Amino acid sequence: MVSITNLKICSVNVRGVRDRHKRRKVFLWLRQKKCDIYFLQETHSVEATEHIWNNEWGNKILFCHGQSNSMGVCILFKRNISIEICNCFSDNIGRGIIANVTITDYNLTLVNIYAPNTDNINFYHSLRDNIENHGFEPFVIGGDFNTVLNVDLDKRGSPLQPHPKCRNEIYSLMKDFDLKDIWRELSHNNFRYTWKSNSDPIIYCWMDYFLISFSLVNTVKSCEMLADLISDHNPITLSFESCFSGRGPGYWKLNVSLLNNADYVQAMKDVVSHFLIPWISMQT
Repeated sequence: MVSITNLKICSVNVRGVRDRHKRRKVFLWLRQKKCDIYFLQETHSVEATEHIWNNEWGNKILFCHGQSNSMGVCILFKRNISIEICNCFSDNIGRGIIANVTITDYNLTLVNIYAPNTDNINFYHSLRDNIENHGFEPFVIGGDFNTVLNVDLDKRGSPLQPHPKCRNEIYSLMKDFDLKDIWRELSHNNFRYTWKSNSDPIIYCWMDYFLISFSLVNTVKSCEMLADLISDHNPITLSFESCFSGRGPGYWKLNVSLLNNADYVQAMKDVVSHFLIPWISMQT
């Protein structure tokens, strides 16, 4: 097995790889990028062909199946990589997969999503619940969000503000789970776009991105968009350089989403009462 000190993740909407020739072309392209983990969206995978895809890729693939002509996401791992897959959750609609992994004794939750192209917030409500129930910090959430975060910087060609409700839900998710849009953190006010329409006038959007835990930000080496296309979306890559070489001293941060869990809040109250009330009595 190959150990990891630097980790590189690639995310791309492949716009369907049910066709054998296109799938092999995409798999070859992925291998040439020499990343460790790949997030694919809109795969159009179905359960009946899992073994074929695994054999063609040559290593483990985590699937979240959609239909033969829509949806589907998966996570692919480079051959001989030292990643332990501890747990995996897939929704039942082909739009999200959550994988708890261990990399060189470092625990990490990978979340790959393909959001609907509508302003329906139910997807993000379900995503929040699934992350709370199946994930643990730190998080790397990537994929095709189908929503821009900053209308002024991430969109060009139309005065419309797409999916305002979903955008607010994403910001709420970022706040509650202490997530950062790492592309915008590194690129500041740069204009780049991962997708463009075929309409006239052409619409450009940056809607493929990574949201990562704040605790990972200082370990990021780069976040880049690749110029070569394998679909109508540009791939994006995220590279870490130090967080997987072993744990060291750091700051503890509360997962604020736990404050929405009534059992957790009550348990903390009980612990505080158990230790604090006797101490107060001793001081009086």
